Amino acid sequence: YGDAYNHAKHQSDILQYADRIYLTNDSHLKNHPKAKFILCPYDDVVFNNQHVELPRSKDVVFIGNAYNDLRAKAMERLASKFSIDVYGSPAWKKYKVNYKGYADYKAYSKILGQYKIALGDTAIPPCMYSGLGSYCVLGKTVEYQKGLCRNDKCPENKPMEAYFSNRLANTLASQTLHCVYYVPGMESLFNNDKHLVWVDSEKDMEEALSLYLYDEEKREEIAQAGAQLIQEFTFDKV
Repeated sequence: YGDAYNHAKHQSDILQYADRIYLTNDSHLKNHPKAKFILCPYDDVVFNNQHVELPRSKDVVFIGNAYNDLRAKAMERLASKFSIDVYGSPAWKKYKVNYKGYADYKAYSKILGQYKIALGDTAIPPCMYSGLGSYCVLGKTVEYQKGLCRNDKCPENKPMEAYFSNRLANTLASQTLHCVYYVPGMESLFNNDKHLVWVDSEKDMEEALSLYLYDEEKREEIAQAGAQLIQEFTFDKV
């Protein structure tokens, strides 16, 4: 999944016993004969067939924890310019965001159905060398949290390929437009501005929010196309 603090040890330990290992990024163990990339699937019983009442009554939402200071600080900046509600761990209380409380798995889809846009991670994508010990040139700086280095000033920085959390599939299945940072390989699964909206910078994210908050027709078209595509990535089908 990607949250292990030491990816190399975690995966090598598993490979001693497993015939096959499935990864939700396409960087670690790339081309390994036992490894295969899959998009992190979703539970169609929970997320499919949720009723979305149009027009949606709220603007922007993010569901996720505040373990990453880069994520939280970026969210603060966006929240100063847009109406954004944040659900997740109580750690959000120390930041200048509109914290709405914790949202469990089953509440996720119902919450998203109220919002025009759901954000992905507001921190830049992690480096593919995260968790590989000496490969992290700058070490555990402020950008290195939960085993994921996000320091784009590092001379060895290379964004992790096809690194998607379950937030992506869950959001698309909930029929809500998803605005997310681009990672290499995203184009092999999705089309930008057709299934979701990907951006390359915080400025791009602001521009996307400004556009799609007010273009209801195009926003809902993308949301429905994303929901249709992601139906191929349920736990049963994957």
